[in-house]
Amino acid sequence: MEEGAFMDTFLGQVVQTVTLGLSFLIILWEIYLNTLYPRVYPTYNPMDPQILVDESMQQDE
Repeated sequence: MEEGAFMDTFLGQVVQTVTLGLSFLIILWEIYLNTLYPRVYPTYNPMDPQILVDESMQQDE
């Protein structure tokens, strides 16, 4: 075996399989959450200059 060929070993294949499997499960989890549970609030954009303030946080004048 050449030096630096870890992914060609058994342990390298295990690491690769587990990583790809977990990535696939995370994608399925996101699809599951986005299809069954609708978003209550719009997604937050930190680069948006407009500051959104919750109405319940405002003080009555």
